[in-house]
Amino acid sequence: MIHEIKNPLRYQISEYDCGPTTMLNAISYLFPRDMIPAEVIRNVMLYCLDCYGTDGVPGK
Repeated sequence: MIHEIKNPLRYQISEYDCGPTTMLNAISYLFPRDMIPAEVIRNVMLYCLDCYGTDGVPGK
């Protein structure tokens, strides 16, 4: 059985967004676009990105 992708997959746009990109791709693979609430996308981005790196730089 061939599974159709419901939404196109995302690519990383920086060195630091591998976590949210992976999570959003998994959600996109599992659910059609109209079933993904905006709160899910917001929370993935909010909780998957670090607040500050070990060197104190935000988002790394």
